Amino acid sequence: MKKKPLIQFGLISLSAFVIIGASFLFVKEAADFSEISVMNSQVSEKIEQVTVPLNYETRISKGNALFDSGYYSQAITEYSLASQIQEDNPQAHLLLAKTYLKLEDYESAAVEYKLILDKNPQNTEARTYYGKTLLLNKQFDEAKAVFSPMETVQEAKYYDALLEAYAGNFEESEKMLLEAEKLSGGIPRETFELILKDFEMFKDQKEGQEVYLQTVLAKTMLDLGEYQLAEVLSQEALDVKSDYRDAWMILGYALLKTKDYQGAEDAFTEAKKLDAVKNEVHYFLGTSHYFQAEYKEAITEYELALLYGFNPEREVYTKIAESQFFLGEYNDAIASYEHLAKIDSSSVDIFVRPVTIALNHLHDSSRAYALAKMAVEKFPTEAIAHDLLSWTYIEMDKLEEAEAEINKTFMLNPNLASAHYHAGLLREKQGHLEGAKWEFKRAYELAKSGDSISALAADKFNSIILTQ
Repeated sequence: MKKKPLIQFGLISLSAFVIIGASFLFVKEAADFSEISVMNSQVSEKIEQVTVPLNYETRISKGNALFDSGYYSQAITEYSLASQIQEDNPQAHLLLAKTYLKLEDYESAAVEYKLILDKNPQNTEARTYYGKTLLLNKQFDEAKAVFSPMETVQEAKYYDALLEAYAGNFEESEKMLLEAEKLSGGIPRETFELILKDFEMFKDQKEGQEVYLQTVLAKTMLDLGEYQLAEVLSQEALDVKSDYRDAWMILGYALLKTKDYQGAEDAFTEAKKLDAVKNEVHYFLGTSHYFQAEYKEAITEYELALLYGFNPEREVYTKIAESQFFLGEYNDAIASYEHLAKIDSSSVDIFVRPVTIALNHLHDSSRAYALAKMAVEKFPTEAIAHDLLSWTYIEMDKLEEAEAEINKTFMLNPNLASAHYHAGLLREKQGHLEGAKWEFKRAYELAKSGDSISALAADKFNSIILTQ
């Protein structure tokens, strides 16, 4: 398709994109009630001894249980062993590929789908996913070679059409999307309508430029979660018009989503050069620094985002408070959390970190008590609020008050892992070691994968065992 001469046109609005982006999909791991401690290799053995038969069904079953609990690396071990037991069974390879996708290890996922196709080239599901995985790896030509022959498979036709747009063949892309829409499959009609609308808008512009179409398609790819395509389409637009602020923002956001934080920083820095007062640019540039552990730079950009009116404010204050925490600026961090608590009543979770800082880092039980009390007043029916207050009472040696709050916590949520951990601390202080062991074991069992509570509970359980 021949490029048209560059003409002036209005920048597209990214307001909807920014609103979606403000609630951000990246969440940095935070300790629930304490610093993360590393479990030693004997923890799980001391809590529970498990013997597993070496048959295929058991390996798959155990792998599924681990996958459902979020233990993806361990699930891979079980699925890999299963695949060795029954080498011709595609099930284990499909499960391995699904698990690798969860871990965003797209290369390993592609290998598993290729193994299935080598043995069964007619496996349409595996072929479709293989093509999608190549796309996630940004192997666009290879992905197209997989999708193009699958003329009657809606998802394959859909991605083949998107890759035509990436290649600049917009008329062919639109035609193929219309054909894919008529095929039976699981892609929602709204998805087709969203993309086809971009083509229609472009046609309505008598002297529209392809760079505009590339940019609006890149924005739509962001909305649909096709971040790799959003990246290359926005980059193509910038190759033509390097001072296109919105294209820089789309590129930066796509790179954030694919965890290329340095690339995202570079993109938002370019956007900042073009528009130094746009609050969204500062927010996302701050976030690029945040995920590179450049917390001072992040705070600077977040404060500029607030200065220029970024909303919702709670998103910015949360990131500022977390950055201050990671810098060890605990008093500043608590002050930011306290302000956050005043302007945001959406979740009791905003009280968890400041109470932790007050107790574990500043050893200021009075400040922790004030925060925990505020949490209970704002969220009287939330178990976590009462759990925070019980923990504070334990640290203040007010064991009767702690007992009362723990009882309230269990009435609201008997399966809250942190509550069982704090109940264990209380029982230990009361001298009831058997009760403490039971609570720590229960906390370990209820904690989610990666939670600090599971490691803390295991350590406490083991320390009691060693002293008996």
